[in-house]
Amino acid sequence: MSSGLRPLADAWRRVAIRPLPAKALASASISVLTLRGPLALAFAATPASFVANITVPGNTLAQLCLPRYLFDEAAACAVALDGAAVATRATGGLLCLDKDLGAGVYAAVMRC
Repeated sequence: MSSGLRPLADAWRRVAIRPLPAKALASASISVLTLRGPLALAFAATPASFVANITVPGNTLAQLCLPRYLFDEAAACAVALDGAAVATRATGGLLCLDKDLGAGVYAAVMRC
């Protein structure tokens, strides 16, 4: 599995959150201390959903992409952020939110 967290801009002003687990990995977590504070990701995968709990530090934007490749290609997938549906776009085997996340704590759920 890739760690799923990487900087996109100097001093971690903008980051990519892209968990890329193997299909056999049901859950994992990671936290990286950045210059702006802790950036954290924890996830749990089931046969029908992928749940990611994310912490984005202050003065940071985060691009979030979830692993669509874990699910059948024919399955329709939708993402909710803190319970509200959000717009997404397919990028390779990932499903990415159309808008960056600002600082805060989020729960993203992809159901397929």
